[in-house]
Amino acid sequence: MLWYKGWLETRIRVAFLFGFICLIVGMQNWARQGASGAPNKAAVLSSIYTLIPMQMLITAAVLGAAGIATQASFAASKGLHGSTLYTLSLPVKRTRLVLTRAAIGWVEMAAALTVFVCVIWYRSSALRMMLISAAWGHFALTVLVCGSTFYFIAVLLGSILDDQWRTWGTMMLAGLMVWASVHHWLPAAVDIIAAVTRSSPLVGNAMPWGPMAFSVALSAVLFAATLVISERREY
Repeated sequence: MLWYKGWLETRIRVAFLFGFICLIVGMQNWARQGASGAPNKAAVLSSIYTLIPMQMLITAAVLGAAGIATQASFAASKGLHGSTLYTLSLPVKRTRLVLTRAAIGWVEMAAALTVFVCVIWYRSSALRMMLISAAWGHFALTVLVCGSTFYFIAVLLGSILDDQWRTWGTMMLAGLMVWASVHHWLPAAVDIIAAVTRSSPLVGNAMPWGPMAFSVALSAVLFAATLVISERREY
């Protein structure tokens, strides 16, 4: 029942994200050609390094589960709605509830990002001419792992903030990380933004294991903090 209830509360967001994916992919010219007729690799990769991290951040911010304090998709300005009291009345522990909601959102995020990168791959003949499918698969895995950090940032913020502030807070923190990465203020081992852009498997043909491991560890810490806050918070 918890899985079904979580799906009912997130399905509009999932539909919005898939509609946004169709819009973005449809507007892009992924088959850019150079003067010689060969793919313009610099232009294509520049588009990839802009759109896929952007989609990763938006997906994580939108689908980050709000824990117990659930929010109607089109009632962000109304505070906690009636579903919160109903949720608290269910005969389940808060830990299980938050685990279930976080799992639902993460699965939805993984599905949205997988569809996005697959559509880009199959729609772009230029990409298929420049890259092998294994390299693109490694890049997709990197995006998913690094995107999990921003998802669990949203989950943590959702345990202490209203829904609209959770989304904006996640995007602002992501913006700070992008700014720090662009200015090379982050060590290479923890720069998860660089892992999906200039240091991605598409560039060096090697997995950025350091940033990926850091992303997993940070995600675990963020989620542990979410569980503690959810257990102690008064509603």
